[in-house]
Amino acid sequence: MTTALPEIWDLVSAVSPDGHQYLTTPPGTLGSYKQIEVRSVADYRITGRIDAGNDRIFEDQWSQPPRYTADGKFIVAIVQANEKVRRWFLNVYRADSLELIDKIDTTEWNPRKDRVPQPDDSLTTPPHFGAEIVISPDRRLAAVGNHEHSFRLFDLKSKRELAHSTFAQPPFFFTPDGTTLITNHAAGVRIWNLEKMK
Repeated sequence: MTTALPEIWDLVSAVSPDGHQYLTTPPGTLGSYKQIEVRSVADYRITGRIDAGNDRIFEDQWSQPPRYTADGKFIVAIVQANEKVRRWFLNVYRADSLELIDKIDTTEWNPRKDRVPQPDDSLTTPPHFGAEIVISPDRRLAAVGNHEHSFRLFDLKSKRELAHSTFAQPPFFFTPDGTTLITNHAAGVRIWNLEKMK
């Protein structure tokens, strides 16, 4: 038995680790949008929506789309605030209730310290974002990679940078217990002992 395809084509941005749901965006909203739809893999049914309110969820060829964390408990999205000076946030939602539980200001993540966001900034990719942002299982750390092939590890509460490296290539992986981070580099794989960084 086959399931009929939905009448309106949509783009999948992520699939839940258990394979039961996927994230997609409303038709005609590629690049930036105000909603994420959560749909059932079995029958395409919409099971929930994440609404960014006045802000805009953002993705393009340089920044990752909304995605599930490795344990499937959270959904992470890059969001541009609707403010005079456009700041960028990393929003974290509970995957079961779709409740917004964390809105992380990423201003300090910008490796170009000489660039200050201006009121006339357009809807372009911020230079500090890239193809990979991975949150640790305990939501304590963020591994951030950008299109300049740099890797940086941040403490999400203190906003402190814990480590950085160049010539890094996504994807990055936290182990399920959150004690180790694995990153790809031009010289090979690097293993980070996160216990020593607390």
